[in-house]
Amino acid sequence: MTCEQETLKALLMVHDGVSFWIRKSWLKANGLTPAGVRAYRIAKEAHFKHLNFDATKEFEVLHKTEKAVLLRCEAVTPEGEKTQERFWLPYSMTCNYEFVARKIREIEEGFPFIGTYIKWSGGKNE
Repeated sequence: MTCEQETLKALLMVHDGVSFWIRKSWLKANGLTPAGVRAYRIAKEAHFKHLNFDATKEFEVLHKTEKAVLLRCEAVTPEGEKTQERFWLPYSMTCNYEFVARKIREIEEGFPFIGTYIKWSGGKNE
């Protein structure tokens, strides 16, 4: 485990290729406290869960410009009705799982029906 960056209260640590922030108070002479170990486990799960994620493979590509891509997704209401929704995504964010998930949540929150969700995986690529 190595320290990549340090602030007054925290350290950016790297272990097995996974970066994670821990408070300095989570360190002790012989390693991490349980809170520090938990921070590492959470970062490791997030790191490997979305490794090689690409939104253009998850959703259908409708249009491309030099800076962004227009993707189509399918929204499913609790009654089973399906509608097509579109959203723009900058190329720099197509592999950022957290950003794409936030965009999808914004689309879901735009529906008046509680329980509407967006189907992932299954986009048709060019």
